[in-house]
Amino acid sequence: MKRICIIDPDSGLGGSSKSIFLALKYIDKKNISISYFCKQSNPNIKLLKSNHISVSLLKTLPRLRSSKNSFLNIIILIKYLFILLKNIFYIGKLNFRLKSFDVIHINNDSVIANFFFLVFFNVKIVTHLRSVLEKDWLSLIQKKLIEKISSKIVLIGKKELNSFTSKEKIEHRKYSLLLNPVEKNVFKKKCKETNSDIILSYFGYYNFNKGQDILIDVAKKLLDLNIKNFKILLIGRLELNKKAKKRLGIKINNINHFKDLVSFYNLKKYFIILNHKNKLSKYYRMTDIYLKTTRELKPWGRDLLEAMSYGVPYIALGDCDFLDKGKSGFLIDNLNIEKMTKVIIKLINNKNLREKMGKAGRNHIKLNFAPKKYAIKLKKIWLE
Repeated sequence: MKRICIIDPDSGLGGSSKSIFLALKYIDKKNISISYFCKQSNPNIKLLKSNHISVSLLKTLPRLRSSKNSFLNIIILIKYLFILLKNIFYIGKLNFRLKSFDVIHINNDSVIANFFFLVFFNVKIVTHLRSVLEKDWLSLIQKKLIEKISSKIVLIGKKELNSFTSKEKIEHRKYSLLLNPVEKNVFKKKCKETNSDIILSYFGYYNFNKGQDILIDVAKKLLDLNIKNFKILLIGRLELNKKAKKRLGIKINNINHFKDLVSFYNLKKYFIILNHKNKLSKYYRMTDIYLKTTRELKPWGRDLLEAMSYGVPYIALGDCDFLDKGKSGFLIDNLNIEKMTKVIIKLINNKNLREKMGKAGRNHIKLNFAPKKYAIKLKKIWLE
């Protein structure tokens, strides 16, 4: 009997937590026992326990995330080491507790340094790389640390893979490419009246790189072209902090939330803005077109895949090898408002095309992102 321990340092609401939770929902527990370490805020705790998985609470762990700015990386590292030292007693106690397991699955690479002590024990460490590591000096240190500590490295996509290792190395058994799973959801889309507004959606917390503010320019362009039968639905924590306001060039004190920004541009009539929701199925079913306007031109993400699973066509900025581009949605290679608006209008005006692409997206999810297949591959990695 292999004793598996999963370390999930996230809130339980993001893609990394959802992926591992889906795997545990479908995994064959023969010859393995699973323990799950997570934050108290994780909404899946009751479901995990009902699935005969032992749950232990985890404190917030220090995270290492680099910047492209070399000087800023010095500050980041000093701050990180200070927090690490401050929590050294708890981290040491946690490592001592974990040494009794056969396999430790660290579900987010940013906390890997917290488990360095496990190198001295006979424990297999699987690190789930969930971000693209840059080429700065701090990222290089992080890569070396991950390679030193990990027995197995799981990568969620080709961009993550290419940022971490060479094509020659991926053939090595230490590295595995494992696409995040998504359930094919029951298709119960509400019937809409022919004259009702088209719902364009984007779900997630506000971040300058996520680019929700680009949708303001999209809305203005649609209105300039006399397209008025639309609503843009945003769901998430959409507060604008000082850093975000600075990057957006906002100098007005009373603009502190995305709602304020929408009001400032007199676009309130065309936006529906809701706070974070744990369950999004109702809102995916309301959606006609899913938009992803990431400035990093990295459309890969659980929200896009979940939209496809509900039969919603997408329009996204960037490129991705794992999306069925042209069949289930459109990818725009750079930030071009005019081009994006043109594609949106094409889908707004063609219900048959939306339905055709939605069906193709659902089939693509079923073939490539099935959680049962994911669970089988993950268990194989643990038992190798």
